[in-house]
Amino acid sequence: MSNSQRLPEIDDLIQDMIDLSLFQMNVSFPGRITEINHTTGKATIQLELKTKLNDVEQSRAPLQDVPIGFFRAGGFRITLPSKKDDKVWVFFADRALDDYMTNGTETVPRFKRIHSMSDAFALPQAYTFNDPTPIDPNDAVIGLEEGSGEVRIKSDSSVEIKGKNNDIKLESEKVTINGNLEVFQ
Repeated sequence: MSNSQRLPEIDDLIQDMIDLSLFQMNVSFPGRITEINHTTGKATIQLELKTKLNDVEQSRAPLQDVPIGFFRAGGFRITLPSKKDDKVWVFFADRALDDYMTNGTETVPRFKRIHSMSDAFALPQAYTFNDPTPIDPNDAVIGLEEGSGEVRIKSDSSVEIKGKNNDIKLESEKVTINGNLEVFQ
């Protein structure tokens, strides 16, 4: 048998090895919070895509101590009251995060893990097509999903604050209102 006749077999073997490596690589998965520690900001997360081996479907083991990420920069933060059964999108870092997550500074990873489930972090945003988050085409909105309370920054620069069946509370040493004040009952 000549070399040219064996090369397709070697090519197939190499391709199979590449395909297997890519199949085993974790990049991101949808998940669901099963437990959360609001003090540490870490959760136990059940990945919502099962594995299938020899025609047997299997749930993956829950991921433990996964940091939940929120917007935080410049001394400000936007957090959400994450709870059990909330959907999240889970990402797996390119390299081991142990030292970085402990120190928060530039570091060389001590471990050689790549896309490991040990290096997961989650963002609260994995909602499905049958449960979409409504998007206002003009305004920035922070509010309850059912709409009973919200802060709306409108495209014309006005701001609306709504609270149905609840008080709207302003608490400060000093409250300044510039412009005309209208009070309705």
